[in-house]
Amino acid sequence: MRLEGKVAVVTGAGSGFGAEMARRFAAEGARVICADIDPAAAAAVASELGERALGAGCDVASAAEVERLAGTATGWAGRIDILVNNAAISQKPRRIASIDAAEVERLFAVNVISLLHAATHLVPVMREGGGGSVINMASVTAIR
Repeated sequence: MRLEGKVAVVTGAGSGFGAEMARRFAAEGARVICADIDPAAAAAVASELGERALGAGCDVASAAEVERLAGTATGWAGRIDILVNNAAISQKPRRIASIDAAEVERLFAVNVISLLHAATHLVPVMREGGGGSVINMASVTAIR
């Protein structure tokens, strides 16, 4: 129960590493906002965790949706102590000429620009509550 009394926001919490981090934070006593582009997946993970968790749909590439997530977090828990920027998408290696510009723009929006949205809308909530921890996940595919 090392995180008793803490509130964590985990993006990409509807599956994979994000879901496992949400489970672990809850097991350690944190209240967890499970955010995911798939609201049903976020809700399913949150439901599994019980009263300690809330599912929230959020496309981290959208500043408006991340701002809404900040409002959801403060409305439900009053604060954010831990932010895990985990949501990401990948791209299979292929020749540059076969990649559509819209695909690259979406890749950057989710994997890079989303950090700006989090810093703009979620970090100020953390500051108002006295600070906290931000964990930015990365993948080995980033070095490709």
